Amino acid sequence: MPNIIEGVGARLRSERRRLGLTQDEFASAAGITRTSVGFIERGSNLPNTGYLASWANIGVDLPYVLFGTLAGTPVLDIEMLDGEILEKCFDHVEELEHELGEQLSNKARASIFRMVLGAYLKGTKGMPQIGETKKWIAK
Repeated sequence: MPNIIEGVGARLRSERRRLGLTQDEFASAAGITRTSVGFIERGSNLPNTGYLASWANIGVDLPYVLFGTLAGTPVLDIEMLDGEILEKCFDHVEELEHELGEQLSNKARASIFRMVLGAYLKGTKGMPQIGETKKWIAK
């Protein structure tokens, strides 16, 4: 499975420029702050599902930003990119942070997101339980 974290910020910057938008214009069109755009482009923060949805609405190539592959290049089944699945994965990470009582680093969040998404796509049981995820990160 492709790495979802490496280069997200640089690829977002590339997409923003492809669309011919400044950070301010991009932020305004996407309904987010310019500061958030800057943090994500620098790799300080990861986008949340709301950001992903707003980016798709203004023409951002999400498979490219998330996985580094251009639209039309098969990476995973198209259903994997369904917003509901992505949202469930992000919610799972946030629920885990809540249970742990701490905010995880972006690197840790991305790693857990990949594990949860991979388990969801490979399994027939649906989304893993928080207890299972805790066991994964304890290893």
